[in-house]
Amino acid sequence: MTKQYYVYVFSDPRPGKGSCERLVGKGHGRRAYDLKNGRPLRFIRFVAQCEKLNLTIPRKIIACASEDAALKLEVKLIAKYGRLDLGKGTLYNLTNGGDGVVGASKAQRAAISIRQRARMADPARRAAMSAIQTTRFTDPKERAKQSRRLTAAYADPVRRAAASARSRARMADPAQRAILSVKAKARFADPAQRAALSIKQTAYYADPKIRAASRAIQLGIKKPAIAESNRRRRGIKMGPMSPERRAAISRALKGRPNLKNRGVKKPWLAERNRLRAAQLRQVNDATVDRT
Repeated sequence: MTKQYYVYVFSDPRPGKGSCERLVGKGHGRRAYDLKNGRPLRFIRFVAQCEKLNLTIPRKIIACASEDAALKLEVKLIAKYGRLDLGKGTLYNLTNGGDGVVGASKAQRAAISIRQRARMADPARRAAMSAIQTTRFTDPKERAKQSRRLTAAYADPVRRAAASARSRARMADPAQRAILSVKAKARFADPAQRAALSIKQTAYYADPKIRAASRAIQLGIKKPAIAESNRRRRGIKMGPMSPERRAAISRALKGRPNLKNRGVKKPWLAERNRLRAAQLRQVNDATVDRT
């Protein structure tokens, strides 16, 4: 199905503004009805003010025969109404148009990248955008909306495969891995960051189902719910190991083949899993004897 491209124009409904034009853009599908994603900061603030005043932002949609025609019309209308940041008009647009990501040339993409980097180099601008995003995602409705959108997007096997391929290609680059490693180390060097993560992890593992699933993964059990039910019915304790228990396992491992040489990174964990599996077998044998 061929995409139907168009040019849209948002006007200002606030009293005393004379219904002046505020944003011109090119798109297809539902792009003209998205007021926040990928919009200039001034326009996002303008949308917030209109929402507080319960005002509907008027939009005019002009159908175009092709994407190229839409790009040309976008440039023409931006030139006609003028950009506010240049002092030539009322538009919140930050470019002269014609630089849409779809179908853009390498030169246009490079120009967009340079402009975006220059804008985001301003600490005040970054702080303002961060505050907007933080406020936005503290709204439960917005969080639920984004969750539904991402869940639907990644339900597509083709999209998941493409995302996986991109991630694998990126992580195959040693330079990229080094950059991520430096960022992670810097983040976790902050005591406040570590404390926040600890609180999140504690809350996460406070859920019995999560703990049961974690134990099942350690033991290689495919059905955590059944495993947890059996554990409780049989009265098997599988809580965290004490330092004394770890020390006892360490002493028991002395003189045995080195598990690290066989690819086991945590010998005490492998031994714990072996002992737990043996304990489960003993319980099963006892159950069979009673029957």
